[in-house]
Amino acid sequence: MVTRLLILLLLPLVVHGQWATQANRRRFTCGYPANVPGLVALWKAESVPAVDAQSIDVWVDCLYRNEAAASTTARPAYKTAIFGNKPVARFDGTSDTMLLQTTITLRTNTGWSVIACWAYNGGAGTRYLIARPAVGAGGIRIDVSAAQRFIFDGVLFPSSNLPGATGTNPLMGTFAYTGSTCQFREATSSLGNNQGALGLNIDIAQFGSQNSAAFFLGDLAEIMFYNRALTDAEMDGMYLNYLKPKYSIP
Repeated sequence: MVTRLLILLLLPLVVHGQWATQANRRRFTCGYPANVPGLVALWKAESVPAVDAQSIDVWVDCLYRNEAAASTTARPAYKTAIFGNKPVARFDGTSDTMLLQTTITLRTNTGWSVIACWAYNGGAGTRYLIARPAVGAGGIRIDVSAAQRFIFDGVLFPSSNLPGATGTNPLMGTFAYTGSTCQFREATSSLGNNQGALGLNIDIAQFGSQNSAAFFLGDLAEIMFYNRALTDAEMDGMYLNYLKPKYSIP
């Protein structure tokens, strides 16, 4: 009877095959991003139960709805105290990829937003931060050979030079799509708009590469997805009230 009672008490603490305490659940809640309506997924490097330089096998969404999993041989590394005193997931630019358990669909009819805090660490050519599953499909990529310009699914933002977003100096970047306009913002500054519908829904299926190619070389501290286009005020608030002080963004 005692054994059965103990099992029943411990069952709620098992999350995606890992033991979790109630204290850990409180510590790694979504926090400020959950105050902004429409949040569908949020990954924070600080939620990974790892030590410095340990490979990340599974990265669980803070909403406990999704997870990103790496292969046994191509896993990003957990690095402590990189952005301020906060950890990051470090992608090596060679093979590190994490595949989402459940594809995130960015729907053109409702709009969407993607916000990330990251730093790129060099490397020539095109590097994907997030991507669709198929060869030749789009996502968020950094064209390193062209002045670090950002491209989302073929939409080019030529003015985005990403000042300071290297090494230990992170960048907050936001893509927001209203159904007719796609905007890219760095911190609180709009770095470009593209008029016109993107057309198809966009399925995000992986972090760190595009179909095992164009590997991202850099650090990712946090990435979040919303099912609507955030307002300028909401994006500014995310930067000023949350990401800037949390990650010591210059």
